[in-house]
Amino acid sequence: MNMNLKTWFVGVGLTLLGSINAGAVFALLESRFLAAMIAGGGFLIVGVYLVALVWADQKPWRWLSFYTSHIHLLVISIPMILVRVLNPEAEFEELTVLGMPGPVFHEYSTLFYQVLLACTVIDVARFYYLKKAAKL
Repeated sequence: MNMNLKTWFVGVGLTLLGSINAGAVFALLESRFLAAMIAGGGFLIVGVYLVALVWADQKPWRWLSFYTSHIHLLVISIPMILVRVLNPEAEFEELTVLGMPGPVFHEYSTLFYQVLLACTVIDVARFYYLKKAAKL
């Protein structure tokens, strides 16, 4: 994947779509498990895309999205999906994710997703200005 302005905008778009997708499937589907799997799949796509995007750079650690995308994917999305897959019949309120009650973990993950989006937008702006400065 080439890191360019278009790929950064796709990352922002996917991040926005991930949250819209989650809200829509939980509003429209009766099965909470199916809704969780579809929403979780969307969040996995966001995480994998952003991780791949930052690793396309020679110095991936200079992007805020490097840190936030890895945390989103490895510490939030994958553990939450695994807990749901391993406990399909349980109510989410009964589950624990990384030692936290499911609803508390979800609350923190929702806040962190906003941080992920903000960092991705900041990185788009940084990328734009770095490229613009390089042309001067």
